[in-house]
Amino acid sequence: LHGVYGYTWLIKDLAFPNKAFEKRVTVGSLFALYGGLNAFYWSLPWLFLSRHVEPSGPVLFAAVAMHSLGIAWMVAGDLQKNCTLRYRPGLITEGVFAYCRNPNYLGEVMIYASYALLAAHWFGWLVIALQFFLLFLPRMLAKDASISRHPGWAEYERRSGLTIPRFI
Repeated sequence: LHGVYGYTWLIKDLAFPNKAFEKRVTVGSLFALYGGLNAFYWSLPWLFLSRHVEPSGPVLFAAVAMHSLGIAWMVAGDLQKNCTLRYRPGLITEGVFAYCRNPNYLGEVMIYASYALLAAHWFGWLVIALQFFLLFLPRMLAKDASISRHPGWAEYERRSGLTIPRFI
């Protein structure tokens, strides 16, 4: 699953690169990213493999389903955002964004939660909580503050979820 996710990112980056990843970074931030963040992310497959976890059929099914749906949410959100903003800047309220203001983050959480589920260890869930509360939530709230200036924001915020989709 982790390898599939890596290939998904490579394909996605070739098809529609994220401009935020093209910014120059300091050496310190590079070490923080690859030495810190990636160490946490890679701890999940390491926990699974090093402890020789053998998930039951239902757990394996749930993990693969959550991973697949997470990739779908993440890629759909990123692709829709990329294509829409290329031709029409402003608030995106259709497609997957009609239900969830951060479908890409929802997908990321689902993907890593599938790894935590398979790892069957409390540390995996700690990684997910840290990822969400320290990395994703501040970015989502900053994005909400930024896009709240657009016409129609109040209605959009009312009918869409921050991370969990609100199906109408």
